[in-house]
Amino acid sequence: MNYYYVDADNQVAGPLTVEQITALRAAGTLNVNSLVCPEGGQEWVSFGVVFQTSPPVPPMPPPPSFQPPSL
Repeated sequence: MNYYYVDADNQVAGPLTVEQITALRAAGTLNVNSLVCPEGGQEWVSFGVVFQTSPPVPPMPPPPSFQPPSL
């Protein structure tokens, strides 16, 4: 699917592939509030809603060390 977006000058740009539009987000050109619309669509929605963005999950801590009791 291709998407249009509203650029910093309030102009419609696109259509772009998912890979291209997510690359613009990664580069900082778009943010989670940037408006996007699928090609053929009529509703403009924020990038963060269309492309569910979430913070990275922190790594799991190492398991505790186990020392068997001395008998």
